[in-house]
Amino acid sequence: MRQLIRSLITALCTLWLRAAQRSGFVEAEMVQRTVMLLRRFPYWASGHDFLSSRALAAGNIRTAFASAHAVAALRPASPSSWLLLSQCHLAGHQFEAAAKDANKALALDPLCFRAHEELAAALIPLEQFDEAHRHLELIPKEQRTQHVHSMISFLHFRKEGDKDNI
Repeated sequence: MRQLIRSLITALCTLWLRAAQRSGFVEAEMVQRTVMLLRRFPYWASGHDFLSSRALAAGNIRTAFASAHAVAALRPASPSSWLLLSQCHLAGHQFEAAAKDANKALALDPLCFRAHEELAAALIPLEQFDEAHRHLELIPKEQRTQHVHSMISFLHFRKEGDKDNI
């Protein structure tokens, strides 16, 4: 019975969030209401996901981490949960942890192109350039974002620079 009630509350909260996003609610108000709902219903994964994404975009790393950890705990079988946590680690310059989380997402879905992108972004500052390039090349050309193209360009430029210094 308790699980059924949690499922209903989660569904209602998620419906509210989707309706608010579609109706043009002011984002700050949505964030504030989401925080209030999460205080009462801490098991609402979609609310934590929304809050973490918005906090990360606003540069509030502490809030982003807290909610991303909650999402990963609530949805451990979801690659997007681990991608969100990886993004938080990247923002916090915790590159080894970011790579670990991106690898967890890839273990759940080896064809998740965003996970390959996040992993490459974590590997570059760790100076694992060949491995980063390998992951970027696994992303089909039509799926590559500007960020992917920038990382590939950086890696090619770096490789050419190494040849010049020999």
